[in-house]
Amino acid sequence: NNPRSASMATLPTLVSSPLNLVAIRDDEQKKLKQLLTEIEGEKCIVIDPFLSKPLNFITEGVALLKQCCAAQIMSLVPVLGSFTQPNLVYFLMPIAKHVNTAISSIHKLQEQEINARVFLFFFPYCTRVAKELLKDSGVSDVCTVMNTDVNIYPLDDDILSLEISSCYPDLYLHNDLTSLQLVADAICSMEQFYGVIPEITAIGANAQAVVDMVLQSRVEGRLKEVDLPPEISRLVVIDRSADPVTPFVTPLTYEGLINELLGIECGSVTVSEKAMGKQSDKPVLIRLNNSDSFFQELRDENIARVVRSLNEKAIQVKEESEARPQDGNSTINEIIDFRYKLPELIQKKKFLETHLGLLNAVTTVTNSDAFHAAWELEHQVLAGECTPQDIAALADVGTPLATVVRLLVLWSLVNSGLKPKVFDEARASVTQFFGLPTLLLLHNLQKLGLLVPREAAGNFATLRSRMRLVQDGVDGLSMADMSYVTSGYAPLSGRLLQALTLQGKISDEIARLLAAPVRETRQVLRTASGDATLRKKLQLVVFVGGVTFTEIAAVRQLKQLANCNYETVILTTNILNGSKIIRELSEEVPAIPIPPRE
Repeated sequence: NNPRSASMATLPTLVSSPLNLVAIRDDEQKKLKQLLTEIEGEKCIVIDPFLSKPLNFITEGVALLKQCCAAQIMSLVPVLGSFTQPNLVYFLMPIAKHVNTAISSIHKLQEQEINARVFLFFFPYCTRVAKELLKDSGVSDVCTVMNTDVNIYPLDDDILSLEISSCYPDLYLHNDLTSLQLVADAICSMEQFYGVIPEITAIGANAQAVVDMVLQSRVEGRLKEVDLPPEISRLVVIDRSADPVTPFVTPLTYEGLINELLGIECGSVTVSEKAMGKQSDKPVLIRLNNSDSFFQELRDENIARVVRSLNEKAIQVKEESEARPQDGNSTINEIIDFRYKLPELIQKKKFLETHLGLLNAVTTVTNSDAFHAAWELEHQVLAGECTPQDIAALADVGTPLATVVRLLVLWSLVNSGLKPKVFDEARASVTQFFGLPTLLLLHNLQKLGLLVPREAAGNFATLRSRMRLVQDGVDGLSMADMSYVTSGYAPLSGRLLQALTLQGKISDEIARLLAAPVRETRQVLRTASGDATLRKKLQLVVFVGGVTFTEIAAVRQLKQLANCNYETVILTTNILNGSKIIRELSEEVPAIPIPPRE
């Protein structure tokens, strides 16, 4: 059964964005609509399941598709259901597995002698590997391949995502550089809308590669030069490998914990009613974005503060409900005024019910002894106060594999690896308790430098001190410092951005300590007035390899600092956390490299 919607939240309106993101959504809609209207007659649209949720942010449900004569919409499976439309249009991401599924379904149609014109729409474009698959299967002879160039999905007022779900293993494990070109393409698209960005900071090798692609596009004349005064004053591109630690730290913000424990996918979460404190086991879909006024206020709060905030909101809603005019004791104006406010009150009650349910699902876990024990150990690791043996011992008391491995990875990153003998013992312990299948995970973690034997001393202890990464006595109720997002640890990426935002640059000392190179670049503007034309201080922060909700909250916290003159919009390849990385590195089937477009 499809989950019912349990919230009155809609898709994000984007009206509160510091940047006109509606322009991007409108342009993506225009590109898709133009391609669809070129196909005459009614259409049956078959959508890649990986694409269905992000595509919603462009098509706003099925409204746009219906406008383009989409009479039927179905999900991509090897054997399609019946359809009567003369045109069959596949919406695909260039993922080998999904291209092969489309090929299988087309072959089945040929066997059944179903006569329809077949179109393959690739998001954003058909790669060489996809072309080879189509050619080898013979499908390219019977269908029309079209590139949509749609790849920027506005998830909320300040978050744009390319939704490259497997970016982390593709980029770092399989050396598939496709995502770098896609990020560069997205930045170039944004410059066409908002003007050339004058200041660029790249942190990490992959970030520098992206910036080089952007600059090369201008040099080669592949971009139409724009005379717009720049709306974005600074571009910061951060390679995930520049801060490998943060994904493995447990977030304590409301949104971060919902993702950690329930799993947010493309701005929505599906949970059972039972998890929300009800009797039924039916799944419910909850949209989480700024169109939900309660969530907008709560999302970046520490869980300790959320409990207090929701209690205050419950009292407020109760008082507003009790203010209902009483028969015979109210004036006409009071009755009219209450009726005017009634829809908003009903909406508040719905939001309150939803978030009390979500809070119940989250705190059932966070209030447990096991969660507190793992959190305490995690912060001891970050502060340099525990041993790998303490972590390995968790397996003895039934701690899940993901928790044990995350803590071991964290210890390895903080301490530049484990002593060789301790490393061998930890691997043996994990394999003994969780079985031989963990060997692939351990191998991949070592290959990526996440869980390794120590070869030399590292710089984390110095960075921890210089960048104030670990703070004592953080209760989560105050949001004055970004360390509140985990009740003690401030993301390294967040501190680097804080230095850029408040001081204008990352100091040479910090740049030397980082495991990633830092490079500053200035682009020449065609507008004579240059920086003076900037209408507002706004920075675009790009995460290559994924961003965490911990970092998103930390970036938003910068706005609260008295001397911060920047608004921030985030562009990311995808949203991830430590558990997602561990799942992806546990998969046995290697990704097929998808090289950039020819």
